[in-house]
Amino acid sequence: MMEWVLRRWGNPRVAELSRMTGVRVIHWSGLQVISACFGIWPLKCILVGTRFWELSDGEQYAVLYHELGHYRLWHHEKRLLYAPLLLARPSLFFRLCRDQEFEADAFAASQGFGGYLSYLFSRMVGSPSKFHPDFAARIERLRNLKGA
Repeated sequence: MMEWVLRRWGNPRVAELSRMTGVRVIHWSGLQVISACFGIWPLKCILVGTRFWELSDGEQYAVLYHELGHYRLWHHEKRLLYAPLLLARPSLFFRLCRDQEFEADAFAASQGFGGYLSYLFSRMVGSPSKFHPDFAARIERLRNLKGA
């Protein structure tokens, strides 16, 4: 699989990140965000966009471990279970998604990347989607965690 990734995207760093995390990391140049956890078990992978490569190494690892947090905490599977809430009580579904973002941030912080994640959030502009808490709240949360 790693050889396919290298041949397809020609970026040896992608294969290195895949080996490091034990999760398929795929570069998708059309991705409009820095990264995303995609799919459900056993077809999960972490997608990284072009903006991912503009980050420092520490920020890349922080983002990668944030996405790995979604992966390891089964967030996408849980969202599928709670999908009916999107129709019945959208605010509860969006709250679940925001809580999962905090959990993924905490996972990255537990791996020693909270400071990098805080720094990255401090530089981000624009307002996050309904699925994401605002950046100031995430920075404050990370400061209260060990490893930030």
